[in-house]
Amino acid sequence: MSEQENKDRARSLRCHLCGRQFERFDDLLAHPCTRPAAQPGPGLLASSARFLYTQNPFYLISAALILYGLNTALGASSTAASAWALLGILAVYTLLMLATALLIVRFGKVWQDARSLLLVIVLLLLALSVSFDEILLRAPGTGRTLLLLGLLFSVLVSESVLECLGIRLRTWFRVPWCAMLGLFFAYPLALQPLVRLEGTGEIEAQWGAFLFPVAAALALLLLLPAIHKGADYAKENGTPWRWPWFPWSLFVLLLFGIGVRSYYLTLSFHVAVPVGLDSIFGLYFLAPIVLAAAVLLLEAGLVSRKPAVQFAALALPALAVLFSLTAGEGTTWTYNHFLRMFTSAFGPPIFVTALAVSAFYVYACVRRVRFAPHALALALILCTGAVPGKVSGIAIPAPALPLFALGVLFTWFVVIRRFSVFALLAVGAFLAAFAVAFPGTWFTRWHGLIPVHLAYVAALLIGALFRDQAARVIQHVSAAVLLPAVVIVLATRPEFARLTAPCVPWIYVGVLVVLSFIYGLLVRNSTWLAVGVAGFALLAVWAMALLYKALAVAYGSDATLPFFGSTVAFLIAFIISLTKFGQGVRRLYEAVTRPYRRTTAVPPPLPGQ
Repeated sequence: MSEQENKDRARSLRCHLCGRQFERFDDLLAHPCTRPAAQPGPGLLASSARFLYTQNPFYLISAALILYGLNTALGASSTAASAWALLGILAVYTLLMLATALLIVRFGKVWQDARSLLLVIVLLLLALSVSFDEILLRAPGTGRTLLLLGLLFSVLVSESVLECLGIRLRTWFRVPWCAMLGLFFAYPLALQPLVRLEGTGEIEAQWGAFLFPVAAALALLLLLPAIHKGADYAKENGTPWRWPWFPWSLFVLLLFGIGVRSYYLTLSFHVAVPVGLDSIFGLYFLAPIVLAAAVLLLEAGLVSRKPAVQFAALALPALAVLFSLTAGEGTTWTYNHFLRMFTSAFGPPIFVTALAVSAFYVYACVRRVRFAPHALALALILCTGAVPGKVSGIAIPAPALPLFALGVLFTWFVVIRRFSVFALLAVGAFLAAFAVAFPGTWFTRWHGLIPVHLAYVAALLIGALFRDQAARVIQHVSAAVLLPAVVIVLATRPEFARLTAPCVPWIYVGVLVVLSFIYGLLVRNSTWLAVGVAGFALLAVWAMALLYKALAVAYGSDATLPFFGSTVAFLIAFIISLTKFGQGVRRLYEAVTRPYRRTTAVPPPLPGQ
């Protein structure tokens, strides 16, 4: 390398700011002087101004202020003139929003602000449906006219928005939208005949207000055909918005509107003249809406084949359960009275919701969604725990049906998984269902001895028939339970004998000891053989103690003690021999099972072998 080349290389590896020389080019790049200086970020004020400019929430603020002003000025008045004025002002303001949206889209292509405007228009239409409940009760003719005009105006405005802005809302989206819009305006017309000024028909109106979320949930399910057509069904909609933002943001806003409309219906129609905020509304009213949304989300996850969406759909019913858990004694008489009526008719809200959630998970199992059977088991357990108890002094029926369904579910798990724990849970669920369904009968008499013994026999069979590790654990646990059972029977022998016969306790304990030896041989479990030896020793000691007591009374302790000691020594020796009987047990097992073994024919040797 020439001298000039060395100078050029040294010049290229020198920092021009501080003059420092480097050997490698990478060191020069890592030098602080050559790093680009960090640009200061925008301040809080600039960030807030940029957010307000980008999102432009002032249309929503304007609509909220106009609604608040109308409620303050005209909401307290129930005259026909104020109702007509309210309709006129809301209609004019909605048309103003429509004209603004048309202007900024047609000439400015400002679709981001147009999205806010369209959602505000939907909010105004929903507010229009809520505005005439009181005038409908006081002047039914005027109220019906206002609601029908409001419905006609809402349909015209929604169709004008789609037509003027060039937005294409497909048929299977437009049908649910029109159905829910009609439900908002037409449902009060169906409730009005149930409420009269003298207060009669109040209970029917309360049930009608309660059924509004159910009807809205059925209307939401009309979206299923659109979901089955997939994301391509919403393409080329005339807007820059893509799936799922369009058109699902519209229906998410409708979900919020359904909740608000449900609350206002309970305020307006539970009595002829509403007093304050006293109503029958509880969060459990919204459980049907949550379940309908879960069905739609589940279908969307299945169509798109996204496990995360399916898992979210399985988790969503937990919100309905939380809503139902809030259904307790309230502070108002109206709320408590309707809760008592609901509980006496169907059971507590948490039980009804748990049944509905179980039905949803059954549907998910049919659609073969992962983790759906596990969620169904949790829902059935919730049903079982939700039924017993009292609400306002009203007794709740026993949970036999959920327990039986839980047993069927665990039986299905046994068929598809071949796991012994599921078999044990299935037997437990079935026995609990029968015990709850037939209280006070022969099945539950004698402190539940029959279900307990059936469960124990089932555990023995499951431990013998299954070959997994859990079955072995079941065998050991069953063996550990047997010895305390022998002690309890012997300790309570006088009470046991009074219920049956004096010889029954001894026969019972003898059967248990013999069973332990036979079962230990069949399953080749040394724990059972040890329990059998211990049970036999315990039975022998107990019998010898009773025999010694009887002989001592008859012949005296001096004459009885040698014979008794000889017998005890013989029994101890025999028990010690039993503990050394391992090879004999194997030979006995082979001798017993030899006639039932399958002999495998040995193929003849091939030529040349």
